[in-house]
Amino acid sequence: MIVAHDGVEGTQIYNNGFNFDLVITDINMPEMNGNEVAKYIRASHKPDTPILAASRSPYGIEKEYFNFVLIKPFKLENLLDILRILEIKPEHVDNAVSL
Repeated sequence: MIVAHDGVEGTQIYNNGFNFDLVITDINMPEMNGNEVAKYIRASHKPDTPILAASRSPYGIEKEYFNFVLIKPFKLENLLDILRILEIKPEHVDNAVSL
């Protein structure tokens, strides 16, 4: 798992040639918000990368850019369900970026 501190750093990491199994992004971030990150990924050379939005509120999430949405606080089991859907084994969460 790779953690970025904001959307700008996250998109820079995303461009470094990694093949991420999942991108998890908060919606409310400085510099570049989660919606902007998702739009960036959808317009990139890897537009099919699964993206999960995490937010305290469902309002303001541009859902058409996200595969999954979790409202905080969420249960770990909800995240594990998404990993199962994507066939990512939790013990192998090496190819994810969290923003």
